[in-house]
Amino acid sequence: SLSTTEAEYRAASQAAQECMWLMQLLKDIKQNVDYAVIIYCDNQSAIRLAENPVFHAQTKHIEVEHHFIREKVLKGDIQLQPVASADQVADIFTKGLPVQIFTKFRRMLRVISQESVMRGRLLRVITDSHEAS
Repeated sequence: SLSTTEAEYRAASQAAQECMWLMQLLKDIKQNVDYAVIIYCDNQSAIRLAENPVFHAQTKHIEVEHHFIREKVLKGDIQLQPVASADQVADIFTKGLPVQIFTKFRRMLRVISQESVMRGRLLRVITDSHEAS
C-alpha cells in the first residue's frame, strides 16, 4: 500500500541521513569511504520511488527532506538493495516475532542471551572445581 511504501521510504531516507553523517565522521578522522553504502529494504515500491527521479503524483505530499535518499541514490552515495521480508534483520527491533525467527535474527546479529553466558560460566566453574578435586 502507499502508506507502507511511504513509511519504508521515510525510514530509508532517515537511514541514509545517518549513514551520510557517519561517512562524514569517518572522513573527519581521515578514514575515507570510497564506496556506496548499502541499505537493505524489503519494500520494492520504496526502492523504485528512491531510484526514480520522475515526479510521482501520488507521493507529492512527502516532504522534500525525505527525498534526500533519492539524491544520494542518484549520486551513487547510497545503494538500495532488496531483501526478502523473511531475512529483514531489522524486524527484530520493530515487530513481535515468533521465537524461531527471533532466535534466527538474534544469531545473525551475533547476540547471545545473558542466560546462556551465565550457564556457560557456571558450567566452567563447576568443571574447574571438579577437576581440582
